[in-house]
Amino acid sequence: MLLLVTAMAAIVPLLMASKQSPPVMHLCDVLKETNQYDGKQITVRATYRGGIETSQLFCLACIDRGRVWMRELLPRDGEISPGVKKLNELLHEAGPAITVNGTFTGIFRGPGQYGYLGASTYQIDVQEVRDVELLYRGPAEPERLPVEIKNKICH
Repeated sequence: MLLLVTAMAAIVPLLMASKQSPPVMHLCDVLKETNQYDGKQITVRATYRGGIETSQLFCLACIDRGRVWMRELLPRDGEISPGVKKLNELLHEAGPAITVNGTFTGIFRGPGQYGYLGASTYQIDVQEVRDVELLYRGPAEPERLPVEIKNKICH
């Protein structure tokens, strides 16, 4: 009996640790060390700009380090995560394009050619989205967003 209790005491902390959220990184930190993160799962806080031919994660402070294409992946069981579902609903409701802040978890890839016409240098195969906040409805390059929106997006 004592052996069972000792074994459970060792296993429970490991199970609890595996259910914790991964650490959230700043997208600019990932773009400084892209080779370190290529092929690895990351969680980043960033701004997403989505539309007909656009699916870009960015932060204004590092937008010149290369475009990051956001590709949504469906899990093997076919169940879409609540955050990805919310983001898709916003895209559907908002019309041609949206800009949102959020926390994105997925596999980082690059450098390479990704997305529409291969115009992005990096890609994140996103499996989970959290803390989605709609900032702007309509198409706009990040640099051309209204000042009040620029103040809210990832820096």
